[in-house]
Amino acid sequence: MKKYRTHKLSDSDVRHAKPREKLYKLSDGGNLACYVLTTGTKSWRYSYRFNGDQKTFTIGNYPNVSLSEARKQREIAKDKVKAGIDPSLEKQTLRHTSNETSFQAIAEEWYTSNVDGWSKEHSTRVHSYLKRDVYPVLGRMEITTITAPTIIMIVKTVADRGAIDAAKRVKGFVQQVFDYALVHSQVDRNPAKDINLSLILPKTVKRHFAAITSPEKIGELLTAIEGYSGSLSVKAALRLSPLLFLRPTELREAEWSEIDLKRPSGRSAKRRKLP
Repeated sequence: MKKYRTHKLSDSDVRHAKPREKLYKLSDGGNLACYVLTTGTKSWRYSYRFNGDQKTFTIGNYPNVSLSEARKQREIAKDKVKAGIDPSLEKQTLRHTSNETSFQAIAEEWYTSNVDGWSKEHSTRVHSYLKRDVYPVLGRMEITTITAPTIIMIVKTVADRGAIDAAKRVKGFVQQVFDYALVHSQVDRNPAKDINLSLILPKTVKRHFAAITSPEKIGELLTAIEGYSGSLSVKAALRLSPLLFLRPTELREAEWSEIDLKRPSGRSAKRRKLP
């Protein structure tokens, strides 16, 4: 007899599970659980011990892998552990000897291995850059065949549309994917590290901008902001600018993790006593 109760979940439980601010799991018993990521991805994982170490075997994502199929794969993995076979190591070995060594396959593996520690906003941003700017060029390429000139072409394409910061991020994400592949012995070098962005991207010209110093002019600016009749998001950004003193780019790319609405801004929690 089994010492644990299994089949705790129904397909409806998994199908209707919504993402939250942090990763959580739905347990089906027998060390099988569906992990719901902040991005909405639902990943079947089997937890087990092998040679005294706690390990996790990733079965696949729902709904591509159904609840019944996940249970079957859990039992297969469990039998392998009893037979002295590590299912995670076996899967990794098979992957390295199969055709799943395209850049996109490895990038998705890198993404999945890191997404649990990222905010929802950051994980969405990373996936968006990969799907929009990287996969159309590198996606189906064998990762070992990718060279620096191909990566440079992608970076320049992004920069040519005026998105210099985005070009830097894209290069950084590609470099991290290659670092991941290097650690897992899928490549023997990282071509992205050979790229010097200062020689590729246009140099930023530093200049001083005129600033309003007159109280009357400041008043006119604030009045103009209040009278702005454009979109709500732009008006909100305009109203925040004189309060936060941030550059437009910093304000536009701010993340919720950088904002604490419970903490007073610009003043100490304890009021100073005047002498």
